[in-house]
Amino acid sequence: MTSPGSRRPPGTALLVLLAAVALVATACQEPERSGSPVCRRGSPRITVYQGPDGDCIPRRRVVGYRCEGADPVVVFDAGSGSERRFLGGAFTVPVPRLPDDAQVIGVGDGAQLVAVPDDPGRLYTVRGSSVWRWLALPEPSSIDAVPQAFMLGDSLLDGGTPAMIAALPDWSLEIDATNGRGSATGVSIAEARTAEDQVVVVELGTNDRGVDTFTANAGRILSAFRKVPLVLWQNVEGPPDVVPADEINAAIEALAGRRPNVAIADWNEEVPEEYLSDGVHPDPEHQDAMAALVAPMLQRWWTASTEQPACD
Repeated sequence: MTSPGSRRPPGTALLVLLAAVALVATACQEPERSGSPVCRRGSPRITVYQGPDGDCIPRRRVVGYRCEGADPVVVFDAGSGSERRFLGGAFTVPVPRLPDDAQVIGVGDGAQLVAVPDDPGRLYTVRGSSVWRWLALPEPSSIDAVPQAFMLGDSLLDGGTPAMIAALPDWSLEIDATNGRGSATGVSIAEARTAEDQVVVVELGTNDRGVDTFTANAGRILSAFRKVPLVLWQNVEGPPDVVPADEINAAIEALAGRRPNVAIADWNEEVPEEYLSDGVHPDPEHQDAMAALVAPMLQRWWTASTEQPACD
């Protein structure tokens, strides 16, 4: 047993191992192709991972897909009763560090693949000093034939409802949005909801002024939706004297990173300021801004969850 003064910081041993695994695969890496150099098999869009021992991991155990125009997918135990899928790209969330019990699986595409043995719903990638938590996908058999989503928001969602419905014609949508709604009201709605939703979209935070209160409320909302396969939270944008966007968005990111079923729709980054008439709300010509951001993410999630992963 080591003394407190001699203990390594949590995660130090794992980071040392990550560095060692990276050295095995980067000496002759060609960035234009996918996977570790000694483990490439066929298409550069298929990632065959190299294990910590230097051997290639069989694709039946774990394989990655990087198809053009789609977010990357990692599949474990493909075709078996215990198959697991994870969605990357826009569905990843940055986290400050890996869990203490995380273990390196392998390396591919210049990143380390890291899992938590006792929590099969969590997957991380590490590139340099950056750690990203991937989105766990549901079992395809658990998804209904008709895609369904519940959307909870304020005036931004309210104004964008017609465009959202038009952008998702094959989806069954239930939209609850009203002007001026804050996260406290969102808690009441989330905790009272009994429907078994496939997807929940949350667009709240713009009307919150106290970051600590928002963080507590947002945590309760996410806890209420913890069994929903996908919770997509749209972050906020606005003038600093009106919306504490940086603090609110940091809280959303921190909360999302702890939950494997949560992704972020990055309104703050993706929607140009010139679209917003008052720095917050879209002008009349861009009432479809939220639909343009959220609808493609829902469609990509649905495809990744229900269709067999493959690149054409």
